[in-house]
Amino acid sequence: MHDIGVPAAASGLARLTGVDEELLFGFSPLNDMDPAEVLIDQRRHAAHVLNDHVMAGASFLQEPWFHCGTAAAVRHSHENWDGGDYLLGASGEEILAASRLIRAGGLFECIVSAETHPLTTPERSRRTVANCSGRELQPEIASALLDLVDDDVFWVGFDDDELATMAVETASNDATSDGTLLWEFGRAVAGLADAKSGHAPGRSQRVAGYVVAMAEGLGMDDEHVAPVILLSLWKDVDAFGGPNRILIKLDLLSLEEMQRMRAHPAFSAEVVERIDVLCSGARWIASHHERVDERGYPETLSSPVIASEAGILRLADAYVALTARRPYRDAHTREDATAALAADSGSQWYPFLIQIFLELLEGEQDQNDVLAAGT
Repeated sequence: MHDIGVPAAASGLARLTGVDEELLFGFSPLNDMDPAEVLIDQRRHAAHVLNDHVMAGASFLQEPWFHCGTAAAVRHSHENWDGGDYLLGASGEEILAASRLIRAGGLFECIVSAETHPLTTPERSRRTVANCSGRELQPEIASALLDLVDDDVFWVGFDDDELATMAVETASNDATSDGTLLWEFGRAVAGLADAKSGHAPGRSQRVAGYVVAMAEGLGMDDEHVAPVILLSLWKDVDAFGGPNRILIKLDLLSLEEMQRMRAHPAFSAEVVERIDVLCSGARWIASHHERVDERGYPETLSSPVIASEAGILRLADAYVALTARRPYRDAHTREDATAALAADSGSQWYPFLIQIFLELLEGEQDQNDVLAAGT
């Protein structure tokens, strides 16, 4: 969870043209910025973004469901042992032990990820870790890491896909049995995804509101409605892994960028599949950008294969998107948005879903008119 604040902080990267997001949150971001390419103002703003991501993460982790020491550990998780370069200026024993370990793990991951050939990775990573001893890393931790690097067994298991699963299984599973926690965490995840994608606060909550209304309009029972609503909060979790420069880009996307964006439903589904109470609905997220005319993505499914739940997610999301202001256009009025949706009935959307949704919006407007008359 140490980089959970990246989505919120990365929303400020729009002003950092020429600064790659992977570089900014990478091994040694400020030192690796080329002075010939990055202006001093950009460098200063980059430092602020780095600080923001740690503070946003610490703030998120102050929620009562996390261990009381988690926020403090994350707040110091990018500090260097010698107190140089980084955010709060803490050094040595001032940095929490958990933070020092997180720093070592994150830094080592960056080192290995930067290597292009598996045969050269052990030796090069060893040299880099040795150079970090006493600077970025506490010498004792660097020494322990070097012991691992020198162990062939370590490298045999390093790329084992089961490592992440094992780490999760060693943690407590109490969270998945607590319904309240699941909903609160879902809302928090949705809020972070909104921030990362440059959306106004509360966007995912609005989508969830329309999702529940349509699900009830279809006659779904409460036991079925609940997971559909919860999945509406998780459907954009892939935004955490999407480069901000693409998510908030004002110009037309390149072919490569378009392909990356179109893969997002599948990535979100992969995340959801790992959560026991949500995995049964992963297919709804995976297909919530499919169209009934087979021109959707990522699999160009035909209409009989697209579940109604996926259609509900897509329709609610589209309406909220149309009626929200974006950097490249003003918000559509309710009338213009509904007209645009209705025009695509039978091509983008199932006609029966459009009918239910339009009736829902009409009822919502009638209620607003009554409230306005009462005032």
